[in-house]
Amino acid sequence: MANAGRITLERLLTQVVGLHATYRDAIATLVLRLSSLGVAFVASILFARSIGPSGYGFYSTIIAWTTLLIIPAALGMPEYFLRELASVAPREMSRAIAWADRRLVVMGTAAGLLLAVPWRLFPDHGSGFGFIAAAPIPLLAALTQVRQSALRQLGTSAAAVWPQALMLPLLILIFAAFTWMSVGLNVTALVVATTLAHACAFLVTDLKLRQRIRHVQTGAPIQRRDYRIGAALPFIGLAGLALLNTRVDILVLSTLSTSLETGVYSVATRIADVLLLPVTVVNLVISPAVARLHQAADRSKLQVLLTRSSRFALALTALPAAVLLLFADPIIEACFGDRYLGASTPLRILALAQILNASAGAVGMLLSMTGYEHSALRVGILSAILNLGLNVVLVPLFGGTGAAVGTAISLIAWRAGFYWVVRRRLGMRPTAFGV
Repeated sequence: MANAGRITLERLLTQVVGLHATYRDAIATLVLRLSSLGVAFVASILFARSIGPSGYGFYSTIIAWTTLLIIPAALGMPEYFLRELASVAPREMSRAIAWADRRLVVMGTAAGLLLAVPWRLFPDHGSGFGFIAAAPIPLLAALTQVRQSALRQLGTSAAAVWPQALMLPLLILIFAAFTWMSVGLNVTALVVATTLAHACAFLVTDLKLRQRIRHVQTGAPIQRRDYRIGAALPFIGLAGLALLNTRVDILVLSTLSTSLETGVYSVATRIADVLLLPVTVVNLVISPAVARLHQAADRSKLQVLLTRSSRFALALTALPAAVLLLFADPIIEACFGDRYLGASTPLRILALAQILNASAGAVGMLLSMTGYEHSALRVGILSAILNLGLNVVLVPLFGGTGAAVGTAISLIAWRAGFYWVVRRRLGMRPTAFGV
């Protein structure tokens, strides 16, 4: 019976992740993401308790601004390469990576320098130098993400994600613990630990890609392709809007409210991030298969893949979301302490929004992998404007609860817009309900 159950699970997951992703790679990716989530969650508990709500709020603000600048630093290359490298030889990937690196160094450096701008918005905060310490992160993250895209097209999703998914939060925790034992932990020291961890993640990902390319190298002649920044630029908008729609609440809250309230609300977003795991893993694993099936014009298999993956993601999202809806207060108090109990209402709102998000299916990724990134970009712009407007209006009135409401409404509108484009342009049924 145990063996029969295992075969059933293997067949199910193989169908979920598509024809070109292996069962073992899907399981490995899921385990890595779970481990990453666990490490990051433990780290957030320790950091929040160590530096308090105000310090944790300012650290969250620095990371939100830094993460936002990763988008222009990456020039849309990770998503662009994930699509364009679907049918190239491994030897061509080396040339493509070198082409991207020359441009990413320039943009990543410029993005790092721009961190002086948000630093000036917080001149009275004693940890303002944390922005300067975070300056290398946009470049390091952009270089890492491009290499992850190449590894994923080489059929190694787990190898692509583990340095940034697992090693990164683990090293942040280790470096922060060493600093705490040596000189004490503050916001700037925590940002330095984060920067060092990003550097290590880049080095390991680069090494894994070089090893993988050598391993699959063939003697076939290289079929050179032309890569254009102009073709990658729409992905900047898509990635930026995706991030803005999930981080504009922190940015607005940190600007219009206090670091204390930002820290409390950041706890709600950290816990709600747990619910993103199923959607993230499914998108990560099936995106190469989606690109290949679309290029092969195999609509029937693509539809099966979309429906089953959406149902899989929704099933794995609904259960933990229900737990958070019912037991938000005791979970927050047990993990973070009673100073963060104000995060319970925002957490419930965000959990409900994530259930609806998972039920919509992989609509954003589907549009990116099928050449409709411009249509997706227009929808993203409208939802970002809605998100920003709602947060600017609701945050001064209701604080963190207003930020959660604005984020939830805009997330639902964003997914609904993507769904409309998918139905109109592709005629596919991407939702978990087959509609």
